Amino acid sequence: MQVAVIADVHCRGPSDPAQQEFIAWLRALDADELWLLGDIFHYGWVFARDVQPIFQDVVAALVEVRDRGIRILFVPGNHDFAVASVLRRRVDAEVRSLHTRSVDGVRVAVSHGDELDSTWRYRFFRSVIRSRAVVVLIGRLGHRLGGRLLHALAGEVSTGGQLWEKTREGILHRLERADVVLVGHVHTPWHHVGPEGTAVVLRPGVPLFLTDGQVVTVQPD
Repeated sequence: MQVAVIADVHCRGPSDPAQQEFIAWLRALDADELWLLGDIFHYGWVFARDVQPIFQDVVAALVEVRDRGIRILFVPGNHDFAVASVLRRRVDAEVRSLHTRSVDGVRVAVSHGDELDSTWRYRFFRSVIRSRAVVVLIGRLGHRLGGRLLHALAGEVSTGGQLWEKTREGILHRLERADVVLVGHVHTPWHHVGPEGTAVVLRPGVPLFLTDGQVVTVQPD
């Protein structure tokens, strides 16, 4: 089995080169499964049961992926958790947060990665942005004004930085129950191979592949 895995594309609209490159990649993708590990959209939300107009071409490309028989997994990120219902309905995506799945007999733990941030500031912001009050407010503002608010809350795309020791420890801890651990969110690429297994923090917007349960960083021929 071949699985394509990608995270942190942070699509920001039709004029965003990263969004256009992602769409082109989706249209050329040849794999058995596609795993989206969160933050595919920089500020994804649902208005009138659908994503913002600026992201419709991304969803359309995912529909094409589905129609080619490629199964899709979506692990919600901190920037696009709200679009889970749309991806489930429109592209038949399996939507799951942190979990472990078996691929060719290999146990693979997947998550977005923001759950590793235990700082009070992030925990507070996470609870607020997912609160019923904020959901109602953004919905009433509509996709134009609501989108502007979401864009402001999302900020600029992080360029990454030093991998926190606690984050590294949290990732390696998951190898106690998995052979491979894959996360995004951090924006700081990291690849660990040891006797306990393999752990990878994905490079933002850059796919890796699982082929026969083994991690490869370029698409096999």
